Amino acid sequence: MYIDFYYTKELEAIQEKFVYIGNRMSQVGKLPPGASRNKELNEIINALNGLQGSLGTLQKKLIRVIFEKKKEIYAEIEITESNLDRIPTWKLFKSLFERRVKSEEIT
Repeated sequence: MYIDFYYTKELEAIQEKFVYIGNRMSQVGKLPPGASRNKELNEIINALNGLQGSLGTLQKKLIRVIFEKKKEIYAEIEITESNLDRIPTWKLFKSLFERRVKSEEIT
């Protein structure tokens, strides 16, 4: 599925956060034994929390895009004389056995 380039840029920004966190973790790992790591570890934890938020936001946006595309793909096409040539044969055959007014539409 193709989506807007905007989401690619957002994903690249998330990848940059991964790189930053990885570098910070490497730096903390290289500190001599007994050195205070609390400040660095808190910074890493905050960065990981921000990363989790960014991933969650991107996930929600992508799911919304997927549902919108799905809605477009599976939207019911009203069969008329002018669009018969664009409707698949199986759909035309199936429509022979469908009621025009569905029971849930009757109030």
